[in-house]
Order: sequence, then structure tokens, then C-alpha cells
Amino acid sequence: MLKDMMKKKNSQIHLMIDTEFKEKLKNLANQENLHLSEYCRNKLSEDSKLIKLERMIEMLLVNSSKFDLNYLAFERLKECRCKNGIIYFKDIWIKLCTSFSIKKEDCWKLLRDFERDGKIKFVRCKGVRILTC
Repeated sequence: MLKDMMKKKNSQIHLMIDTEFKEKLKNLANQENLHLSEYCRNKLSEDSKLIKLERMIEMLLVNSSKFDLNYLAFERLKECRCKNGIIYFKDIWIKLCTSFSIKKEDCWKLLRDFERDGKIKFVRCKGVRILTC
């Protein structure tokens, strides 16, 4: 089932990424003797206005040979019901704990990782607010 989900996700990603843009990125990275992901991270740190590029880079990294469950968990978190920009803890527990068969303690660790990465912000006694799209 997981393989089917990944195949579906990868096919969606392939449709979303402009191959010409991807090739230009690869060429620029090769000119500086860097891996594509390193090149893109460097460019993003230089200019924070490149939000669209950041989203495409995320898709490129997910499409790499390494499968990242944190990315999938964050996508699931974004699917949660949101009220006034806040995703309540109850909804988070239901979505993440049941999707990945993890305990609340592990889900807390996952949320802390997202906070450290700058993806979410905790709203005291209520839930979280997503900072990145």
C-alpha cells in the first residue's frame, strides 16, 4: 500500500515540476560543483523571496532516492482541519497517530522537529500554526 502511495505521489510530483526548470537548476549546480539540493539550499538562504523555488526544491528532494517520512507526516499535518489558522492537538493526534501508528509521545517529538525546522509554531494549550506552505 505504501509503495502505491509513493508511486501516486511521485507521478503527481513529476507532473508539477517543469522539466526545463529542473534542467536549468541542474546545470547551475554543476557549474558550481555542487549537488542539486546543496545548490538550491544555498540560493534559498541568500534570497528568502524565492518561496516558489523552495516548494519546487522540496518536491525535487522528495523525488530523490531517499524516502522521507517526516515530509509525508508534515503533508498529513497540513491536511488537518484548521480553525482560525490553528490546528488543534486533538485533530493532530487523530491524523498523525492513526496514520503512522505512533504514540502521542512520538508525535510530540515529531512536532518538536517541525518546530525546530521552522515549519510550525506552537499555540499554547491549543495546537499548532503552520508557518510554511
